[in-house]
Amino acid sequence: MKKQDIQEITVTVRIEEDGDGFYAYAPALKGLHVGGDTIEETLKNVEDGIHVYLDSLVAHGEPFPEGPHFKVHNYKKPITKEISVSWPSPMMLGDKSKTSQRKRSYAH
Repeated sequence: MKKQDIQEITVTVRIEEDGDGFYAYAPALKGLHVGGDTIEETLKNVEDGIHVYLDSLVAHGEPFPEGPHFKVHNYKKPITKEISVSWPSPMMLGDKSKTSQRKRSYAH
């Protein structure tokens, strides 16, 4: 993955009631099991666990899992530049020579 690429990873998570709280695991991530007092806390804990799990895979040179419970979407990070222009434009000021030169310079 290049530095300018972004990955969005979707992981299937199962949450079950466990006594007074909840228990969650991700079938694609062997050994990832977390708990919490509420569903919200359990989801936060499993999200943190997924980050740690994936960081560990990368640190050890291991590949990401494959299968229906783990999906990776790659995106190109957009390039952002700031461009300054004068306003009003030459065309608005009635200077058609600059506009026609510009059109000619872009026509390929």
